[in-house]
Amino acid sequence: MKTTVKTIFSAAVLSFFVASATIAQSGAPITEQGIEQQSTKAEIDKNKLPAKVSRAIANSDYAQWEIHKAYRVIKDGETMYEVQFKNDQGQVEKQTFDKEGDTKDA
Repeated sequence: MKTTVKTIFSAAVLSFFVASATIAQSGAPITEQGIEQQSTKAEIDKNKLPAKVSRAIANSDYAQWEIHKAYRVIKDGETMYEVQFKNDQGQVEKQTFDKEGDTKDA
């Protein structure tokens, strides 16, 4: 009986260390709630912005600004679009939109 308990305990300890090593190798930060999802940010062509985002820009204070760069950002499962605008004086501003075209805090 003692041998069986030791074997089960050893297997449980080994499983814990294997799982810990796997999580550590994933590079995802560990929070109290578990593994935090990583965010990704990829530059996209400004013509690939969703229509709702493009309409929001056309109706915003940045309507006369050039879209300098656009990014698709996925964070915690939510897709957002970060847009960098540039005006005639070279001033650069950044605004983040959700897929519905609503502005978000970066």
